[in-house]
Amino acid sequence: MVTLFTTAKPFTGQAAVSQFNTLACWRRVFPQGEILLIGEEEGAAEAAKECGARLLPEVGRNEFGTPLLNSVFSIGDRNASYPLVMYANADILFTSRLFQAVSIFSTWRRPFLLTGRRWDTEIRERLDFSKADWEQNLEDIVKTKGKAATKSALDYFLFPKGGWGGPEGYAEFPPMAIGRSAWDNWLVFWARARRMDVVNGSDFVIAVHQNHDYGHLAQGQSGVSHGDEAKRNFAMASYERYLYGTPDATHRIRPDGKIVRAFSSDILRRRIKTFPDLMRVWILGRKRWKPV
Repeated sequence: MVTLFTTAKPFTGQAAVSQFNTLACWRRVFPQGEILLIGEEEGAAEAAKECGARLLPEVGRNEFGTPLLNSVFSIGDRNASYPLVMYANADILFTSRLFQAVSIFSTWRRPFLLTGRRWDTEIRERLDFSKADWEQNLEDIVKTKGKAATKSALDYFLFPKGGWGGPEGYAEFPPMAIGRSAWDNWLVFWARARRMDVVNGSDFVIAVHQNHDYGHLAQGQSGVSHGDEAKRNFAMASYERYLYGTPDATHRIRPDGKIVRAFSSDILRRRIKTFPDLMRVWILGRKRWKPV
């Protein structure tokens, strides 16, 4: 089975609707799984209780109050009760395809990172996951109204517990702000640098993003990529010349669930371009990220 962990915005307004949907969806997909809600935002305790999640209130934050990558992942991994662990953003819904993916990777013998693209959708109301047709309804929303996000916008990461090297491994993680640009791309880069199998699940896992406003940021949506926190994230990742994403995967899951090597002429060109980034780690002993 799997432990899912996330960190949320305050459970107010539209964010409350989206995040309640997410927790309820995860519980439906994994009735026996473990859900960890990290951070004591407004309404988090009530949400955790309603959806059967465990609240872990303490988390490292920057001066803006934003949870940090190294802290969130360390807490999630350390407190996980199951051998597979997954971080996903608190506005992402899944179908039972994710359950199938977890089953597939329960027998994978090498360190790995599964990630993939999301589908952006307009879901503004609470969904009823007790209905027998909830999954078909969600898939219909994706097919009729969903829009595929960019290949560098990643919202979920499945990996084995301890797969990053335990506490010593998380000491190598930068204090990037979660929910701002670049941290997800750095994670894919670092998995490649650690020679983990990076698996693109975009053709198999259905990840549904509930579109939302950005009222929690002073600069609105532009703050995600252009605000002070985003600029700091980019600065920490500045050793890398490219935003790593699904084109950098070593493997992919086909629609039939079979895992195969990821290869095409485009992927080959991409690997040639990004090789110097990885070489700095493999051969030159480059630092894991640039302090700012």
